[in-house]
This record gives sequence, structure tokens and C-alpha cells, in this order.
Amino acid sequence: LMQCTMLRLRAAATTSLGLTLRGVAHIVASFVLSTVVYSAIYAAAVPEAELNYPLHFGLCDPPNVTRRVAAARLAPSDAGGRVAAAAPPLAPGYKYMARLCLELPESPPNVEVGTFLAELSLYGGDSGEAAADGPPVTALDAVQAATPPAPPAMLFASARPFVLRYRSPQVRWLGNLFFMLPLVLGLLEEKQTHCAPLADELHNRRDHPVLEMRVALSSCSLQVYSATLHLRTSFGVVAALMHTWFFTTAAVGVTLLMLMYWLVVLVFELRDRLCVRAPVRDTGLAPAMTRRLRHSGCRRAQDEDQQYQQFQPSRAAPDSRCRPVPPIAGSSKSD
Repeated sequence: LMQCTMLRLRAAATTSLGLTLRGVAHIVASFVLSTVVYSAIYAAAVPEAELNYPLHFGLCDPPNVTRRVAAARLAPSDAGGRVAAAAPPLAPGYKYMARLCLELPESPPNVEVGTFLAELSLYGGDSGEAAADGPPVTALDAVQAATPPAPPAMLFASARPFVLRYRSPQVRWLGNLFFMLPLVLGLLEEKQTHCAPLADELHNRRDHPVLEMRVALSSCSLQVYSATLHLRTSFGVVAALMHTWFFTTAAVGVTLLMLMYWLVVLVFELRDRLCVRAPVRDTGLAPAMTRRLRHSGCRRAQDEDQQYQQFQPSRAAPDSRCRPVPPIAGSSKSD
């Protein structure tokens, strides 16, 4: 009796340990899987909140070129047999707000320029550079290679005026005198930073996305320290919630995904128990057959149960280690 009790306790402890380890494994797996799935959903639903493009303006060549132009390609170009790097692309289907910031020195040429225009243009086609994929193979390829490429399709254009803030000679002299030490040490510079919105809504269409952005300055004599084009994304309701309340929505999303994971596990566990318990309780199948039935459907379990009963109709014998010891022959009940 003591040996049978110890065996039962050991079996119960082994079962409890197995269930505990299985539960911990399910918790870890559900958390990791839910985090990965939510990260994929967030990456697909929420694009970058703001994109910054540094601009580098070229030089003018009058009288052919009367404007300084800076371009930012959003797709890699293959020109001259070398692939040029591309700027970060815009998310398809989203709207953006464009803002241009110029850092201008307070130099005499900039003061003489006065008011100038900054124009933003968006193009959805090729920039006009011929792709050099290799030598022409056929005559048709040679003709197409000799034909100049079609001009890019302009999707949007906008312009805004800029001007340096006026400072009289007296105000400038007093300012230089007051900030003389920082100016001499190079901590301050005689410059002005101007930012202005160029567009309130730039729609990057899915069927015709933006491939290139160009910013042009109307004056060739304008001196520019630096220029940056800022594009801020206009989110929808769900994307705005996920971006603004990042940790809250992440906790809620991961929790819901974990609940869905546990619901699926519960459904499979109940299905297995309903398919296995009835044959075992009614017919007393052997342990080997029970293990086979656990990995099969209910219909297959019933078929194998009938085949097992045809060859062995009697119930399986109990464990010999827990079977009561028969009395010795010739002994009485009092002994």
C-alpha cells in the first residue's frame, strides 16, 4: 500500500510539474509571438512621423540657368552605370505637410536680393536620366537608347516668398557690440533662419507615388548656409492613436493578441479532451492506443476503438505493482 501511494504521489508530482512547465512555455510563447505580430502591425500601419531631407543647391549658369535647384530622389537611379543612393521614400497613400527651413547669412548680397521665391515641385516619373543597363542588343534597343527620355511628370508645385528681416545699421552696430565676445569666439554667427510651409497636403498616391522632389530658389546670387525640407505625416485615427499613445496601445494590443492565442490553445485542448475521454471511459483502451487517439480525430478514434475491441474485448489489467497481494494457500483468515 505504501509503495502504491508513493507511485501515485510521484505520478501526480510529475503531472503537476509537466503542466506547470507547459503553462510557462505557453505564456512565454504567447508573449513573444504577440509582440512580434504587434510590431509587424505597427510597422505596416504607422509610417515615420517626420522625414527630413537636407538640400544642396547647385550653382547657376546664366543665361541658361537662372535658378538654384536642389533635388532629393526617393528612388535609386542608375546613371552612368552607377546606382545613386536614394532618400527615404514616402509612405504610399498618406498625406504630408511640407515645410522648408533656410539658414541665410546677413551678407550684403542677400540683403540686396530682397524678396525671393522658394518653389517645391514633386515628380512621379523618371528624372530624365537614361539607365545604362548594358549595350543595346537589337536595332530597336539602339533606337530606344538614342531617343531622349520623356520628361518627368509633375504631380505638385508650390511657391512661397522669403525675405531677410530688416535690421538698421544702428541696431546691427549695437547688436555686434553687445555680442562682440560670442561673435569673436565663433559661438554666434550673423545669420537668420527662416521656415515657411510650402504645402499643407501632399498626397502620395499609391498608383502614382512621388519619386523625386525639387526645391528651386529664384535668385542666383542668394547665399545659403543650409536648407532642410521637413515632411510631417498626417495620420488617420488608428495610426494617430498608435503613434501618440505608443505604450498604452502596445500594452492593449499585445494583451489582446495573447488572449487570442490562449483562446486558440483552449479550443484545441477541449477538442482533444472531448475526443479522448469518451472512448477511454467507456471501453478502457490501452495507454498506447490512447496516445494514438489523442493525435487523431474523433471519427478515426472510434474506428480504432472498434478494431481494438475485436482483438481484446476485456479491459486492460490494472498495474501489478498496485494490485493487492493474494493470501497464501492453506492460511486462515485469522492468520
